[in-house]
Amino acid sequence: MLMLFLLPYIEERLPDIYEPLLTVTPMLYPYMAEVVEVRRANGFRGYSFKCTIEVVPTVGPHIPVGKDRFTFEISVKKVKVIGTQHLKDPDKDHFPPNYADVLR
Repeated sequence: MLMLFLLPYIEERLPDIYEPLLTVTPMLYPYMAEVVEVRRANGFRGYSFKCTIEVVPTVGPHIPVGKDRFTFEISVKKVKVIGTQHLKDPDKDHFPPNYADVLR
């Protein structure tokens, strides 16, 4: 459920990350994400959280095009992306030939 909640915020940033690498915007499926850490920002009874998620965007029939880490600040009233980190580029050697035109 957390991924469904945060997915729009991640999808909003994917075009900026992958525009220099791909000719299309990759898709992100909720099951291609891993929650790395969730912790309370203000201690035991606070309702502000810091959440870190790693995602693997895809193109075509679930071809991975990289790996990214997103860090969020989540409170009762807002969700804010406080960090993005591109961890891995597409692996050109293992990319299917019929999808080679997707790579820049």
